[in-house]
Amino acid sequence: SYVSYLVRLLELLGLNSDNLFCSSAKGYGIPLGRNIYDYLREQFQDFDLRVLFILSDNYYDSVASMNEMGAAWVLQHKYTSILLPRFEFKNIKGAIDPRRISINLDALDAPETELKDKLNGLKDTLSTEFSLLPVKETVWEAYRDEFIEKVQKTASLWAGLRWMKENERPASDWIPTLNRLLDLDPKSFDVLYMLGVQYASVGDTVEAVNCLRKAELAAPDKDMREKVNHMVQS
Repeated sequence: SYVSYLVRLLELLGLNSDNLFCSSAKGYGIPLGRNIYDYLREQFQDFDLRVLFILSDNYYDSVASMNEMGAAWVLQHKYTSILLPRFEFKNIKGAIDPRRISINLDALDAPETELKDKLNGLKDTLSTEFSLLPVKETVWEAYRDEFIEKVQKTASLWAGLRWMKENERPASDWIPTLNRLLDLDPKSFDVLYMLGVQYASVGDTVEAVNCLRKAELAAPDKDMREKVNHMVQS
């Protein structure tokens, strides 16, 4: 969800599939038939990149992400670190310099005014580096504030789901919160998949299949598509 919100913000600034790559976003990932590692190597070798590291525990669990970090460091590409909610500065490791100023999306650790200033700085940096057409300040502020609001709502809803998991709440409690997350990001694979599982557990086969079919379309890779398809078939 957070990555899709960021991609949308970058689109509104003027970036597109010609100058934006994101392996987990539809339309911005690996071209059909290409090997992921060969394609990434070409991007790092052939272009002067600005790498946006979206840091979380999941990021550090991803082999592909760690390879990207190493490549950016070796080739001395410019980069900006963005910390997702619940990921702290002290958790930064690897080739990323934890002393470098990063954008912290966790409102608990960073005042909203500071977050707005950091996002303004990112806008100015990208606008200069990619020669983007200027966006009216009032329009940009509306885009930026909508992004922040979605991030904060999403973080709060996921916190609620973690509480439900820790307290072993029934599926009927999970479904309303998952639907609220889906309202924020209708193409979120994780949310669609979880909703399908929860609907199945309460015996709502129609909604379970509906959500899983949508999850299959939103799946970030072939393995996940096959996993969801197997669930639907069974």
